[in-house]
Amino acid sequence: MAEVATFGADLQVPSWSAQLTSDRAFLAVASENRTVLIYDVLTQEALQNWTYSGSVYCVDFSPDGHVLATACQDGWARVVDVRAEPIQVHVRPEHGLPNACAMSPDGNHMLVGCWTGGASYYDLRKPEGGPLFRTRLHKGSVTSICIAPDGGSLWTGSDDGSARVWDAVTGEARGLIQHGTSAVRAVAVGRRKSIVITGASTGNVHAWDIHEQCLFGVYASGNLDVLSVSCAWSNTFVAAAAGPHVHLWDWERRQFRRRFSPEVGTVTSVNLSKDGTLLAACGQSGPTRLYLLWDKI
Repeated sequence: MAEVATFGADLQVPSWSAQLTSDRAFLAVASENRTVLIYDVLTQEALQNWTYSGSVYCVDFSPDGHVLATACQDGWARVVDVRAEPIQVHVRPEHGLPNACAMSPDGNHMLVGCWTGGASYYDLRKPEGGPLFRTRLHKGSVTSICIAPDGGSLWTGSDDGSARVWDAVTGEARGLIQHGTSAVRAVAVGRRKSIVITGASTGNVHAWDIHEQCLFGVYASGNLDVLSVSCAWSNTFVAAAAGPHVHLWDWERRQFRRRFSPEVGTVTSVNLSKDGTLLAACGQSGPTRLYLLWDKI
């Protein structure tokens, strides 16, 4: 493993979210200073710099990397064309301030999670009609969300100690994971859509088999909150952010791979490239670091 780049080295405020495009060509970083920056991974040049009226908590690219979803403290979730064209879509969820967003695999839908416990699913081709559906079953803030690789199911994780799965067409609840008294801080789905990864406030990372309705494996990262988890789609590796460290875990073999510190303070976001070779990590001290994990897996 080797660090290959540092982005925003002079940034003095926390960065909340870092996301790579599917082809690993671009990196988006959202920060406390109300900005979203788009970097060229190869040249490390900042290609775009957008400033909003509030901190941006989350970013997520469409599969083709052309548009970026953002969730902002100003109450709006936006979809922005990264090729410098005007904002395409902006929605204001009725559930309150958005703090998480996710793009669907077809690039036509966006899931937005809110601090007040709600989540809304939008068709970006006709956003003026409002969300396709809303959910309000969580009793705590929706801390994280994701969409399965096939686009058929949506996941929400919450401070209420649960993660829920929803049908992307009907909006009906299809499953529930209970973490007991520990909050679910992060949720991700890998290449096997029946497996969901959750990160808890207890420091544990869990792999759940939804079809079998059982806990598949547990990795204990320590006693610090797991604030972010990310799955590669070409293998069974998981990256988890806990305190100042990033942990790499193979959930299928239930093997710990390595732990390292990207030296960004408390790590707030980790993102594995879809092929599992690159990892981006940002944190409360500002910079975002990019690592080459393996040339080939």
